[in-house]
Amino acid sequence: MLDSIDTGLPCARPMPWNGKHPLVARVATTSPTGVTLTQEAREAVEAQSERLPAWGKWFGDIVPPAMAIRDT
Repeated sequence: MLDSIDTGLPCARPMPWNGKHPLVARVATTSPTGVTLTQEAREAVEAQSERLPAWGKWFGDIVPPAMAIRDT
């Protein structure tokens, strides 16, 4: 079913999680290799992370700051 962008994006848009619909957009650029975060940046991301203990360090949510405004 999700064999192309044209079918995948419309399927993902209406799927709510925790009562909220996602913002869905295609990212057409690729990330350059060898780019890493500074220790300070990693700590900032970790401060916004909610880890689920039963799943270990590899699973969790990164929660945006409360003052962030999202387009709907």
